[in-house]
Amino acid sequence: MSRPDLMARIGWLVIAAVVALAYLNGLDAPFVYDDRIEVVGNRTIRDLGEWQAIAQYNVSRMLLVWTYAWNFHSFELSPTGYHVFSLVVHLLAIGAGIGMARALGRLGGHTFPLLAAVGATGLWAVHPMGVEAVTYITGRSESLCGLFCFSAMGLWASALAAEREGGTGRWARILGLVCTLAALMTKEVAGMLPLVLVAMEIFFGPAERTWLKRPRWGWLAPFLILMAAAAWGRMAYAGELLPREVDRSLPVQLTTQTEVWLRYV
Repeated sequence: MSRPDLMARIGWLVIAAVVALAYLNGLDAPFVYDDRIEVVGNRTIRDLGEWQAIAQYNVSRMLLVWTYAWNFHSFELSPTGYHVFSLVVHLLAIGAGIGMARALGRLGGHTFPLLAAVGATGLWAVHPMGVEAVTYITGRSESLCGLFCFSAMGLWASALAAEREGGTGRWARILGLVCTLAALMTKEVAGMLPLVLVAMEIFFGPAERTWLKRPRWGWLAPFLILMAAAAWGRMAYAGELLPREVDRSLPVQLTTQTEVWLRYV
């Protein structure tokens, strides 16, 4: 193991220890707010054998719902087990975040990519605004989606680095696609991930390719298919594209969401 790899793992363990210590007092917190609907009152997660019912409960977040089902199978309605699971997800997301930031820093020619990666990820990991994603069981979607998004971006960066050195990076891209699919099955915000990967292709692709020819469009096509399938699935199984939580007209909904998407871009 190289010294930078060893230092990255040590940085991960140090941050993980600090985060775990910070959240220990929340492991026995009860179910609150949406937890009472998505977990306590959700009859579809009571039997792992009813996989179709679990998948159709929320087709936009079926992987997330599967984690609830596994938690119920293991801990029934004891919230401590759910909280421990959420904390583990967050700790794994920290490791993925360090790997992603370090890989992007190296591609971008950062002077101290490892230091920047550990610092940025550490700040994100312990920031008070992340409390809900760890201690609020329904908020697990944030950390779980982050884990898969960070992993996809890190793998894509590894593929680009391999191509710079004359390799193919094929397997890293395939695993990146798998992580992207997992992210899309966890939370809708992962629909922004393809835009990030396109930007990485343009700015960090091999230097011998021109600016417009840098993206490997063949590898990006599956993202369009996944997003189209996700939209179709939501309309087919949920009955409509727009949620029922708030009664808004279609023009108001579209203009509101346009502002959100522009801010993400």
